[in-house]
Amino acid sequence: MGIYTDYDSDENGDYTVAVMCEVTEVSELPHETEVRRIPAGQYAKFVVKGNMLTAVREFWRELWNMDLNRAFVCDFEEYQNADPENAEIHMYISLK
Repeated sequence: MGIYTDYDSDENGDYTVAVMCEVTEVSELPHETEVRRIPAGQYAKFVVKGNMLTAVREFWRELWNMDLNRAFVCDFEEYQNADPENAEIHMYISLK
């Protein structure tokens, strides 16, 4: 899972990108592990398929040209398989 958060303003400002994994029990994690929760809210969901790097890069290029009422709170990617040539990735974009 990839997460985009801590936006200063919009896609042109600073923000945090991190690789994450879903867990069910925070207390079992090592002390130095950073825990993030995806906030509840409205998200636009997109399904991206193809070569992992190319598909994700093209998605973000297309997204920047879409007329979405983005919240710039938390966006995230869920990788559905581990095949870099035939990936399926669910992209969630936070909306106002």
